[in-house]
Amino acid sequence: MLRLSCDIYTETATQDEYSGQFISIWSLSETVGCAVTAVAAKGKSGAAIEMYKAGYKYDNFMYVDVPVRVAETSRITNILDTSGVSLYQEPSGSPTVFEVVGATPNIDGAFGQVIGYRLLCNRSEVQEMNNSDN
Repeated sequence: MLRLSCDIYTETATQDEYSGQFISIWSLSETVGCAVTAVAAKGKSGAAIEMYKAGYKYDNFMYVDVPVRVAETSRITNILDTSGVSLYQEPSGSPTVFEVVGATPNIDGAFGQVIGYRLLCNRSEVQEMNNSDN
């Protein structure tokens, strides 16, 4: 049962005609029910801090089960409990943004039908989505 909810954002890439720079525009695709499960990383549940070159990298992996197919270029944010309370927040208080890094269909064992999708998500290094829908 999917008692939590989350927002799914999709990307539209454009190129600046003068600089040639690629710009990502993130748009709210839909809000869906979801379930969240932490992924054990380096012996810790759901989070790991690793040495990465000259600094530290914070990884927060989790599985998000959703009823719809989601592209691996999408982002998930605003994960809310049944009371509307955000479960993942940045120190600034804004909802944490997660990148979808993998998607697998969930199959009903009795009938062999797709009943949803399991997304592997990681905390995005870039927390701003550069648009007014965020």
